[in-house]
Amino acid sequence: MKLEYNNAALNTPDVQLDVAASIYKEALQHVTYKDWEFAVIVLDGYGNAHLQGRFRAEGSAWSTRKWILSPHMTKSEIVQTALKCVLTAEEHEAREHFLYKGQTVFGPHFDVEGLCSLCQLPEALDAR
Repeated sequence: MKLEYNNAALNTPDVQLDVAASIYKEALQHVTYKDWEFAVIVLDGYGNAHLQGRFRAEGSAWSTRKWILSPHMTKSEIVQTALKCVLTAEEHEAREHFLYKGQTVFGPHFDVEGLCSLCQLPEALDAR
């Protein structure tokens, strides 16, 4: 697990920051998944943070979306957040590689406004 601090956290030294960092380290020290690294980016002097998974795929370095952590979370909640990070990233990959007629019809990168427009087409509905 890698612990990082943003400028706001560094500019507001506080006992809470050290306590939060130790909570995150303790919770995540035994979490492993493939060759991933889990980074905790501490956002402020109160210990609020983001968890982010980092890994290499297809010859490039990738990062997951950011998952909010709070120093008020239990160890179990922090570890479960790491699991959710992994599951969501793997689902993202599956959506990128799942094809129907050669197209990523369930792809994760579609524009929400484009999807909204698709919903307005009567022929786009498939129901019983």
